Amino acid sequence: MRVRMQWVLNAWQTRLMDTVGAGYNVTTCGDTLDKYPLNANQGSDKGSRSTPKAQVLTVFGFALPVATYFWSIYHFGVNVIWGDQWTDINVIAHSYSGTLGWKLLWAQHNEERMLFPKLLVVLLAHTTHLNLFVEMYLGAILLVLTAAAIVVAHRRRSPSTPWLYYCPVAFLLFSLVQYGNTLWGFQIAWYIDLCALGIALLLLDRPMLSWLALTGAMAAAVVGSFSSFQGLFIWPAGLVIFYHRRRPWRYFHVGGGWNRDLGFLLCWIQLQSNQSSSIIRKLGEYREVLLHRNR
Repeated sequence: MRVRMQWVLNAWQTRLMDTVGAGYNVTTCGDTLDKYPLNANQGSDKGSRSTPKAQVLTVFGFALPVATYFWSIYHFGVNVIWGDQWTDINVIAHSYSGTLGWKLLWAQHNEERMLFPKLLVVLLAHTTHLNLFVEMYLGAILLVLTAAAIVVAHRRRSPSTPWLYYCPVAFLLFSLVQYGNTLWGFQIAWYIDLCALGIALLLLDRPMLSWLALTGAMAAAVVGSFSSFQGLFIWPAGLVIFYHRRRPWRYFHVGGGWNRDLGFLLCWIQLQSNQSSSIIRKLGEYREVLLHRNR
């Protein structure tokens, strides 16, 4: 009886071995037979592979909106100041006269505090004589970085997604519907916000969050917050990533404490901005206030 059972098992194994050429392997373990794919990731790899035709479509899908966006700047852009951009002339004039101070940089523009765009404008004024085409192309470059950060962040989460599926991201970000922002150098603040958002998401949306990545994401959020009002929405976006990734509560405590101290510093400088004391003195007074508060 035992010899007959062994003969049946051998016959069964011989028949199953014919499936090896179809991508399966057969092993014996006692009286059991296990059949499993030779490559456990074969199904996912097949889904992530792209044919030459798909690769061409992917390159075309990314290159077309980007090239069209840069072409629109070259063809329709004009090196003329208009609208709210005249406020930059006042900042530049003070920079050339040596009277540019924190009060002017921190001054509110409508509902926004455009600290970093003002610093960028001063830099461009002293290096390019405020060539507005430089501002436009710089905004386009920031948009490219934004698209790359968003795509890479999602690709890291879903590596089997074909690159072709990300082409709509490029068509959306580089849409010519936003020509009012594209051809207006003053809107460099908007592109700083978008780039800061992309960098923050790229640094936060990862399996293991290091303190260096958290600090970089918070720095990006600060830059966005003090570029235009929309940059404030980077903070709740980061909290959504925290919740989705189930981050430990200590990250919320550190981020909240850092934001509290930063807000306290900025409010202190704002309250003292009408005085003639220097920024160094304000920082020294702020340090004394912190020491007194922590006692």
